[in-house]
Amino acid sequence: MISILFIGLYLVTFQVTCEGAPGPKIIIQNDVEKRAICAENQMDKSSGCPQWEGKGFCSQNSKYYQFMMGNCYASCGRCQPCTANEIDKKGSYCTMWKKNYGCTGGMEQFMRKNCYATCGHCIMAPTPIPQVDPDACLQAHNEKRALHGAPALVWDNKLAQDAKNWADHLASTGRLVHAKNIAEGENLYSGSSGFVKSCSDAVKSWYNEIKFYDFDNPGFSFATGHFTAVVWKSTTKLGAALTKIVSDNGITHTYVVARYSPAGNVIGRFAANVKPKSS
Repeated sequence: MISILFIGLYLVTFQVTCEGAPGPKIIIQNDVEKRAICAENQMDKSSGCPQWEGKGFCSQNSKYYQFMMGNCYASCGRCQPCTANEIDKKGSYCTMWKKNYGCTGGMEQFMRKNCYATCGHCIMAPTPIPQVDPDACLQAHNEKRALHGAPALVWDNKLAQDAKNWADHLASTGRLVHAKNIAEGENLYSGSSGFVKSCSDAVKSWYNEIKFYDFDNPGFSFATGHFTAVVWKSTTKLGAALTKIVSDNGITHTYVVARYSPAGNVIGRFAANVKPKSS
């Protein structure tokens, strides 16, 4: 029994084809993603921004809110200062000039051109880290499961947190590999495009393996392991997460991790747990 369970838990870890390798890493901190590079279009567009921020114009209740978001993004605290001091064109002189002359007034244009990092103008708007929509992810799974007479899954926060931890790890390494020695089923997906992929995209990809599954000869195959994990009848709980990174060419790389309990793909139990489509 122990050996069968071990094999089952091991076999549930399959890898979907990775749709492109990620580019340079992005630092994830405080639920935002940011790069240590300058974005000119995110600079404060007026020297009056700090003063306007002090008057409360950055508040969402202010009639000037939209103006401030378009012109004073940095002063409103919606982005982080750049840490790449090497982009200062005048190097170590910038710190001295800022101390002696400041970054505003008659020096403003010169300092913006040559010392924009030191003057705090080197910023980039934070991008919220995308989250899996539990309802949409459950629906995507349960619609497919219903076709095979499998009961609906329920969301499990512990599984979702485990999935999130692993999705972050995958994004940080740029490799689609399975977690080892876990007592949960796991499906992985990686997609690259101009937008963030979703759990529903992953489920669609996993379920498409049905075309390779032989219901007359039920059993495990690396070509169908994602599909059988999705529709495994005795699985009752689901948790999922995704993490994205954006490469310098603007391509978004999404890593989706789904965790299942009890784990499916147990040797000797395929006939009872993977049923053909209901007529």
